[in-house]
Amino acid sequence: MKKVVAPILLYGGITFIATLVHQNVLNRQGAAFVYMLHILAIYVTIVAFMRCRGVETLVKLLIKTLLVFALVTDIPMVFINYDFSSSSESYLIGNKFAVSYLHCFIVALLFCINNEKKLKKSYFKICRIVFLIFSIMICILVTCTTGMLICLILGAMICFPISIKIRRILSSPKVVILITAVINFLMLGSVSLLTNPYVVSFIYDVLGKSYTWVGRLHIYAMIFDVIKVHPWIGYGYFSNIVEEILGFGNAQNGVLKIIVDSGIVGLIGYALLVYRSMKSNENSSKEGWALTAFVYCMIIGSIVEINLTDYLFFLTIAIIFSAKEMNLDIRNYIEERRNTVEELNGEKRIFKRI
Repeated sequence: MKKVVAPILLYGGITFIATLVHQNVLNRQGAAFVYMLHILAIYVTIVAFMRCRGVETLVKLLIKTLLVFALVTDIPMVFINYDFSSSSESYLIGNKFAVSYLHCFIVALLFCINNEKKLKKSYFKICRIVFLIFSIMICILVTCTTGMLICLILGAMICFPISIKIRRILSSPKVVILITAVINFLMLGSVSLLTNPYVVSFIYDVLGKSYTWVGRLHIYAMIFDVIKVHPWIGYGYFSNIVEEILGFGNAQNGVLKIIVDSGIVGLIGYALLVYRSMKSNENSSKEGWALTAFVYCMIIGSIVEINLTDYLFFLTIAIIFSAKEMNLDIRNYIEERRNTVEELNGEKRIFKRI
């Protein structure tokens, strides 16, 4: 835990301090402190559980638990007269983004399991493909375009054959952070892809997002002026500074949201947490690749949404971190046993000579 505690305290601590300084609401200040504890609790719980009971047991229990939440959220949609066209509609576990990210995460977990028995393996493959299609349909139903796209991308990244070499490269935290930086630069830089006619045509004609897209362009046009006021520590936990200026919305970008809330220092702490959680991530198997693919899907979604601070994202990198640490522990244990055996054999040879 030593590798990730410092980044958690840096990111969470700066967010808490910024909230104390710039927000005079006691409830929000308390929430900022609890937010830091939540991230810490996720790592402590996952590390402790996996050390005692292993990765496979954790994944299976998470699937069973989260499936209950998903189904209890989905089934009432048939009977309750929800306003699916409204982005502010609340379902059992939250808004449309919470519903979509939960389904996408469950899909990733389902692909983490490898059933060795042939009959069960074939049946399980069909079941998880069915759930992937079902999740896409739920995202379409709640009109969450971002959720639909990340489910499609996740399915493509998992189902299409990707060589072990490429998976290993993409699993590197340096590559993850670099790709995130490049994507955001291309989208928000001076030569922005957001104004590219092909991109605009796809968003307007295919996705049908004219109104929300125009709103995002207004936000991106003024967000850097907002950041310049408090660049180092930001405005505090879930700051509504954008809504105060424009009358609607938020940062509408995962990285920008972190900077607005926690500043550049907070972003450094966040990036360090991701880096140390995924450092030496050697699990390039299809099962381990599913979680890395989910990380990339959330990064792609963060181009237009504030999802990088979602607890499911922290849960994912915590599992990757714990699995990596377990592998290191096993290798160290084997190495220690090997050294012990060699020492004993050496002592036996000495006694024989005597």
